[in-house]
Amino acid sequence: MYLLNFILILIIILFLLLIFIPLNINLYINSEQIYNSYIDFSWLYPFLNIRLFVNDDNIFIKISVFKKSFKIKQIQFGNIKSNHTIKDKINIFRSLNLDYLYLDTYYGFNDPLITGILCGFINLIPNYLGKNEIYNNPNFMVNDSYFNAKAFAKINIFYAIIKILKSYIKIYNEKLAYKYR
Repeated sequence: MYLLNFILILIIILFLLLIFIPLNINLYINSEQIYNSYIDFSWLYPFLNIRLFVNDDNIFIKISVFKKSFKIKQIQFGNIKSNHTIKDKINIFRSLNLDYLYLDTYYGFNDPLITGILCGFINLIPNYLGKNEIYNNPNFMVNDSYFNAKAFAKINIFYAIIKILKSYIKIYNEKLAYKYR
């Protein structure tokens, strides 16, 4: 009985932590030093930290709990198949509401058209949150192409999971309704 109560209390505490503590995402990309680029996902740091990084032209994932590395594994992209279209994936990505977003970019390409397209794309990032900080620094007059980006975002995990599940259910229902027409 005590064990069941203890497990129930732990589940409730974990549920409350999922609701109130956001997931922090850090991104750093430098085209001149691509091996220093990474994406960090951390929740209740140092409790859980997941890092995606580049090493010898391969992408690895490193999972750490309490700053102890448990798993380093290479990510294989060869045979990933999905039943979802690009439109479905964009709708799922749109359903994620960011609590906070900081984006700082410096870039320039040999072709000013590419620089302008990327500038417009970065400016399309939604500004409906008052907590967004977006610094877009394009350089149209450059001889060598480069791209540097730093980003930080906070996402509420619980609501993100709920919205992703709703999006998948909606997509499934639309495909099922179209199938039986």
